[in-house]
Amino acid sequence: MNFIICIVFCLSLFAIQCSQDSNPVGPGASNETQSGDAVLLGNFVTSGTSSVDFGLIQVSVRGTNIQAQPDPNGDFLINGLPTGDQSVEVNVENSLSSFDIADIQSGEEIRMQLQIQENNNVMLQHMDRNKKSAETLQLEIRPKKWNIDWVNSTDEGNARIYGTGFDTITSVVITGPTGIVITVTRIEVGGVYYKAFFNQNEAIAAILEPMRGDFHVITVTVTQGSETQVLTYTIEIVGAKPEPEDPEEPEEDLAMDINPHKWNTNWVKSNGYVTVRFRGERFDEIVPGATSMTYNSGSATLISDGIHGSSYSAKFLKKEAIALFGDLQENTYSVDVTVQIDGGSPITKSYTIEIVGPNK
Repeated sequence: MNFIICIVFCLSLFAIQCSQDSNPVGPGASNETQSGDAVLLGNFVTSGTSSVDFGLIQVSVRGTNIQAQPDPNGDFLINGLPTGDQSVEVNVENSLSSFDIADIQSGEEIRMQLQIQENNNVMLQHMDRNKKSAETLQLEIRPKKWNIDWVNSTDEGNARIYGTGFDTITSVVITGPTGIVITVTRIEVGGVYYKAFFNQNEAIAAILEPMRGDFHVITVTVTQGSETQVLTYTIEIVGAKPEPEDPEEPEEDLAMDINPHKWNTNWVKSNGYVTVRFRGERFDEIVPGATSMTYNSGSATLISDGIHGSSYSAKFLKKEAIALFGDLQENTYSVDVTVQIDGGSPITKSYTIEIVGPNK
């Protein structure tokens, strides 16, 4: 009889323990479902000699099921970042690095730039933490300096709105100083901002005859349900530097560089890009869409190009770039890049790249 009572007692203890373990708010609860309303925006860059396929990188928040992968440009976004002390882990080809972020606040926006080293370890280059709040809606435009050269840009800008009720905005309309509407291409709501993105080439076109040094007011009309309000922000026009005082002073010759300059044979599976950049004399006269990268009789497809600040850049897929060399082994080779100058003859520049094997 005592034996039976003992068994019943043990089974009761086991049932109680199982009930505690399965209770999502009990002491045995896992934080795998933990989430919050902070936002982490990150960007990966490589060191001068490393070559990594961003698509193979895994970013996660320790102790949660929150994960993200960077896009081909190395950018990633984590919504629902929990508050409090958290640790972000980065896995690069089985090399794990971690970064602690202390006291994350509700609605906080965190930006990180991470650099990948040759050994696949990751270093934190920069981190910004934005905890902006306001009783009324406030507007910022980024970039706040608009370049005349944006007429050839493929990049984006954004109007960011913060303050009480930012997450209840239903629509926005962005207009230039003369009332020309700038199309909103996409929106992003998270952290402390409502962001409305626009194309830079359309934005600069909304400024009639932009001149370096001018300031213009950009208007954003915000709708929240049945109510609207008008927000404004002043931007500055830059670019198109004046001619040098001495007209006899020669400009720098058109120079080219290619990044990365080490090409890896495992790029055949990569969705990343090789970037070609031209600087110096007449870089701003390069005709968009007419740039080619060749080796012998092969060529890679131009993905995008345009004027960015004081240079012209063009992007080619890594998988097509490495395919130019067929079954060639690790060695150095010279690739040719040809650009068309507006009103002039094509210019071809050669650049020596090094082909290396997969990362060991």
